[in-house]
Amino acid sequence: MFSLKSGVLFILLITQVLGRFISEETLEENVLKSLINEELLEDCNCEWRYYKHYETKGCKVLQTNSCGCPVNYTCPDMKSTTSSKVCLYQNEEYKVGEKIKLTDQCQVCKCIDENSPHIVCRHRECPQLDPVQGQNCHPVYEKNKCCASGYECVGNEIQNGSESSGAVCIHDNVTYPLGAKIYPSDDLCLICECLENWNGINNSSCYQQECVFEKKKHLLEMGCIPVYHESKCCPIEYYCPQDFGFKNAKPLDTLVESESTDDGDFCVFGESAYKIGAELSMNNSCVKCSCQVPPDFTCIHQSCHPPPNVENCDAFYIADKCCPEYDCLLADNSEIDNTERENSTSGEIICPTPLCEDNSCQIGILPGHQCPTCICVEDPEQTQNLIREILSHSSNNTNEKEPLSSTFTEELSKERTENEGIEPRMLNPETALQTNENTYPEDADYFLQNQFDGGASVEEVNNHLSPTEIRRKRSVDSQQESNQSPYSQQQWTVLQQNDDPLDASESSEIEREFSEDSSENIDELKVFGSREPARSLEDMMELDETEFNNVLWVTEVPGCPTPLCENSSCRIGIPNGHRCPTCICIKKRQP
Repeated sequence: MFSLKSGVLFILLITQVLGRFISEETLEENVLKSLINEELLEDCNCEWRYYKHYETKGCKVLQTNSCGCPVNYTCPDMKSTTSSKVCLYQNEEYKVGEKIKLTDQCQVCKCIDENSPHIVCRHRECPQLDPVQGQNCHPVYEKNKCCASGYECVGNEIQNGSESSGAVCIHDNVTYPLGAKIYPSDDLCLICECLENWNGINNSSCYQQECVFEKKKHLLEMGCIPVYHESKCCPIEYYCPQDFGFKNAKPLDTLVESESTDDGDFCVFGESAYKIGAELSMNNSCVKCSCQVPPDFTCIHQSCHPPPNVENCDAFYIADKCCPEYDCLLADNSEIDNTERENSTSGEIICPTPLCEDNSCQIGILPGHQCPTCICVEDPEQTQNLIREILSHSSNNTNEKEPLSSTFTEELSKERTENEGIEPRMLNPETALQTNENTYPEDADYFLQNQFDGGASVEEVNNHLSPTEIRRKRSVDSQQESNQSPYSQQQWTVLQQNDDPLDASESSEIEREFSEDSSENIDELKVFGSREPARSLEDMMELDETEFNNVLWVTEVPGCPTPLCENSSCRIGIPNGHRCPTCICIKKRQP
């Protein structure tokens, strides 16, 4: 194999012999391509999962690099290959009304005829199992069953370096009971079953997860591109040229008409063509769409780490960044540096985001559950009371001498991060940070968190103190008042939940199987938030100092009018039990 230097000299020699002239610009471009190929040689990990949709489109690999990874594809016109009588899945035809043969027992697909034959799929819903006490516990499944029948806990020690021992399976130094499912970390699309004949991930008990791109074939025909998640196998959504994410898109490095596009080294989106390396401009800091393997853009949703496994952490977002950063404070008022934060995190946990039919419902995590669900009561104020009762029940059990798994604040932060892993943030970065107190004022979970944490005092708000400065000030004040009130040390205590959540690895195992198709339509990706009728500009509320401290200080909420305060001493915020901001004035003390 020629080195890069030898290759350049060889090109120059051929040029002189043939008497042809190669411009310096063309030569530099060839050298750059050689450098890129050498970098690819160092890392031959082909992310084939990002190119699976090409098979459904009937595309064929046009070129590969030295690693065997695809460089570009050639694709036929999908509309010309569409049959009007049958559905096609993996080169097998299915008549209208026939079920599609799948390995996945949890997904049911069928060929139907609505305007034209196409495939529709539904996921079977499984009940959430109660958490179990013990170490190294895994959900177990019966043969040809979708839902887990229960949990089984096994030892996690390898004896004599054996790869399997009787009724267990061992992979990556983790022991699994018979009936458990194994998800290899190096292949997110591979699912293995722990059977008696287990001998590694290359045996017959492993199979590739089926994304069934054919159910979105109509989107592929429209020129839409799939969006893949870094920690998932199948696409989480599709972006189309007419979608909201590209309304204000400004093409970068768009090819001019005079340039030739016969070599296939360009991507097409809508009516524009783009060079290799070009990116689509979009108002979503979590998704990056770049021209890597033409003719389609490769869109990848960034994965975020879970929050630090410590108490007293506040999550905050920065414009143009996808993942939150955490402001953590230890008991001695010392902050956690970035290294400690990274070491305190474990594997990412992803929960499907529930979609509540009624706007009066709120999303929360019930005791004993790992993922959020819809909590609905006819009266919104009753919903607040229901969640308080749940937290109160959990708080009343704190006297029992059982280890508490996590605080309420951690659960809320975890829920925010888990949802962030699935759904892209469709907020405009310019308006994402309205205040230092709350990045997402429409989130019900953050609103509840501020209600229970007690909010900021009048002095703290007026002085514009940061979350860390507020906590330090409160810590000093509570120490000075400890002799005056027996409750001063407890008033800032965060409520804790009594039930232990599922282990992160166990939760991810269940999630990998059931949440690949959690959103059937793009329009289902909605930001949760309830709306109420607009208030008048003269609407004003007077609160005493105690109630004043429990106000969420937010000036703008989508769907709510921004009030105008006539009295300059009043502030705009959301009082307890309300959804939209209003003018709030503190009551004057009686002499």
